[in-house]
This record gives sequence, structure tokens and C-alpha cells, in this order.
Amino acid sequence: MKGKTFWGLLLSCSLLGCASAPKYYPNSYEKNLTVNLRLSDQGGALTTVEASAGINDMASDCSSRYQGSVMLSPGANRIGLKPGQTTYLLVRVSHGRFGQRSDFARGTLVTPLAGKQYEVSVNYANDMFDLRFYEVGKAGRKELPLVLMSACRPSKT
Repeated sequence: MKGKTFWGLLLSCSLLGCASAPKYYPNSYEKNLTVNLRLSDQGGALTTVEASAGINDMASDCSSRYQGSVMLSPGANRIGLKPGQTTYLLVRVSHGRFGQRSDFARGTLVTPLAGKQYEVSVNYANDMFDLRFYEVGKAGRKELPLVLMSACRPSKT
């Protein structure tokens, strides 16, 4: 893992309350999420562009448990989220140019349903970042609203 990515993931990990250093998400569930990453600038001699998806399981009291991250490549990236588990998915794009660094991140709460497919469309161009979330079915894609982590409400037991 590149040093800058490590520190960016460590920062997001600390903000989300995980107890250990960043780790890779095991990605062992059936692949029900496709993250389509489109970058206008894919890096070069003096420029770096890196993208990752952080997966955080949400407990019934709305506390998060960091599960790991997946490094994203341009194009389709397949990830398996646990059906029925409320998850906070955080997509981060880090852009470095001439020693200057910009980080862009956006996330959403999602509770994937068994047998359903989901898609996240991430576009990064000229220091602008856009993320859209969809449920994919036989009739096509249906855009779903992004749900902030702060929208989580503890369940009453």
C-alpha cells in the first residue's frame, strides 16, 4: 500500500472509530455491488490518483465497526456486502500533484437485500468528485438517495 493511501485510510479509520490500522476488506460475500470508477486524470510522473472504498458495519446502536478497504481501479470493481447488514460505504479519491494533495470522499448507508444488485458510479475530473448510488434490476437502474451516517437511528430493544 502506498504511504499516502495508508495515511488517508488511517485518518478515515480514526474518524469512523475503528480500533486498528487500515486493513483490506476480505470481500468474501457474493459480489452484489459494482463500483464503477471513472477518472479523467489517472496519474503520471508528477501526479498520483488513488481510490478506495471503506466498508464499515453499523451496529444496532449506530456505532460503526471498520471491516476494511478495497483499493479501486478505473472501470468496474466488484465487492460483496453482507445481505441484511447495514453498512456505511465510504469512497475516497486522493489526488496528488507537485507535492500538493487533495482528498475527496463521499459515503452512504446501505442495507443490501439478498439477491439484489447495487451499483456505485464514481466520477472524478478536474478536482470535482461525483458519486451516485443505484439499485440494479431487470427494469434497469433506479437511483437511490445517499444516506449520511448521521441518519442512523439506534434500534429500540
